[in-house]
Amino acid sequence: MPDEWKWEKLPSEICRPEFESPCDFFEIERRSDFSLWACGTSYDPPPRDDEEEDGKSRVPGQRIEGETLEFKELSECAVTCYNSLRLDKERQSSCGEPNQVTEKWRCAALERVLRDDEPVHAIDWVLNLRHELIFPRATDADTDVSHKRRREGIEWERMRSRNQDGLDHLSLSLVVNESEYEVNVGCTTGGPQKWLPGFVEYAGAVPSAEERRLIRQSLSFALGGELILVSTSWFNDDGWLIKTRHVSQTFTKVIGAVSGGTAPMTNIAGSGSWLDGNLFDEEKIRQLTQKLIDADELLCVDELKRFYFLARRTVMDVGPAVYGSSFEYIRDRIEHDLPTTLIEKKAYRETVRPALEAAVKGLVDDEFLCPGATVEDLLSKLSYFHKISLTAQSRVLMEHLGLEFGDVEKAALSERNHPAHGRTYQDEHYDTLMRHVRAFQSLINRVILAVTEGADTYIDYSTDGFPERSLEEPLGGPKGDGKPAVFAES
Repeated sequence: MPDEWKWEKLPSEICRPEFESPCDFFEIERRSDFSLWACGTSYDPPPRDDEEEDGKSRVPGQRIEGETLEFKELSECAVTCYNSLRLDKERQSSCGEPNQVTEKWRCAALERVLRDDEPVHAIDWVLNLRHELIFPRATDADTDVSHKRRREGIEWERMRSRNQDGLDHLSLSLVVNESEYEVNVGCTTGGPQKWLPGFVEYAGAVPSAEERRLIRQSLSFALGGELILVSTSWFNDDGWLIKTRHVSQTFTKVIGAVSGGTAPMTNIAGSGSWLDGNLFDEEKIRQLTQKLIDADELLCVDELKRFYFLARRTVMDVGPAVYGSSFEYIRDRIEHDLPTTLIEKKAYRETVRPALEAAVKGLVDDEFLCPGATVEDLLSKLSYFHKISLTAQSRVLMEHLGLEFGDVEKAALSERNHPAHGRTYQDEHYDTLMRHVRAFQSLINRVILAVTEGADTYIDYSTDGFPERSLEEPLGGPKGDGKPAVFAES
């Protein structure tokens, strides 16, 4: 295992398989692409047989959904791999050397149990935790198998000196499902620094897996960057590590999140701009995170995060289309009482549409139709005849939320149609495209903040300098005059 991943507490010993395998020992590793592997080798394998005793085929590339691979470390600690994919089973023999078989499994998740104790606190180890702002609290930590930390209060001398090396975490009190948790969030030097390692620690009580996921997702929105989970560690009352769980991630997801940078929805600095190296404002972050948690039933933060951060890390050419999907998802979640049609549905279905169909059939015959078209094709268009356009629905939603819908918003919404319908961009288009993407992101941020009541202001990424505006104020565009960026003629 690479030294840079020791913070994860992956199994450090050779593991014995508890399942049928020609290999006597396996090694568990996380590779540089963030995938988890169980790899075994045997120098005296049995005869080749792709059919195991249970009758299940074990062929390369086969995913065994739901099946677990059980191992035991030499110390008798149990290791379990979940939803494993057998990538290959190789045999080698040459020049009189004995047969050798190598078996490799790629695992979706891995769990290791060291002690059968009750956990009293847990830590989620994450990637992509960084910011232009400075964490206001310090940590005195001694981390080994026995894991003890002392989270210190705000140190005013360090704050005044802006000593970024000595300040590494936030402390937030959050309520999930009527249970209160003390959540510490910060950076760590224990992991691979180029991927911005950090931790989300739960002290005093351990939330469920679903509650921890909701907390991480809400923090991702509040801090302005997607926190990517790689593992979780549980500890007993004496500070001893009792269990770990590790998950595979994809390299493209991690590098996309890290390269996308930080872009909070609202200014979360204690004073001044979030771009000026100031300190985090814990209360602003706590309030916004709590509001997102409280809005989970309405917005389904898990799904919202998938859409939103997929748009954040996708290539710019398709950015407007992906942001469009994110915006439509939010609109569909909250517009239950908003009009989506120009004519009442029952009246259209029972009165208007039959009349339109009769008119079409009476007026249109084959001589009017283009080659390959039919009257039935024309009639199918009537299903959408009474519906409000997506842009109009978006305007209605913004008005419902009390948010002004300006020209920059309209241009951003219109731009989503171009990549969705196969438009490509030339080199001279990318500066303008980037501004439309930033405008779309700011538009979505405004809606999320308005729905959750998480803040009264938003950061306008459509305007140079990224100014802070009130939620009611529309996007300013590149020059702040309310006019959108315009593409140069190709």
